[in-house]
Amino acid sequence: MGYKVILPQHIIEFIAQDGKERYPNEACGIILGQFGQNVFISKEAQKAKNLSDNPIRFILDPMDFLRIQDYADKNNLEIIGVYHTHPDHPPIASQYDLQSAVDGLVYVIMSIWDGKMGDIKSFVLSQDGNFIEIKTEITK
Repeated sequence: MGYKVILPQHIIEFIAQDGKERYPNEACGIILGQFGQNVFISKEAQKAKNLSDNPIRFILDPMDFLRIQDYADKNNLEIIGVYHTHPDHPPIASQYDLQSAVDGLVYVIMSIWDGKMGDIKSFVLSQDGNFIEIKTEITK
């Protein structure tokens, strides 16, 4: 497939800060940018409320999704993905993550270990409906 996501350092720091603030619960949000030729080009990220009662799950608030979609429309951006954190867990997409995934978006997962940033991985849905890891390119 050859997909990749380009994440500027400021988005990495934004996700890490959100994850630290909501630790030990999962943080979640939307990534905005543009789609290129097999590349997700990230420009910014916005926090979303997590409606899940389970600290290791996330349910993105649909009202936040609508608010962020409106913002994206007004700023010539597209929703290109969703981020969430895995408190004290590796950044591996779970079966639960797969159940709520939408084709065409990138899913960025960051580990938050004991309140500190860990690894980050990115995934897209494959044609057979499973997650495949794609390259995460971090830029300045």
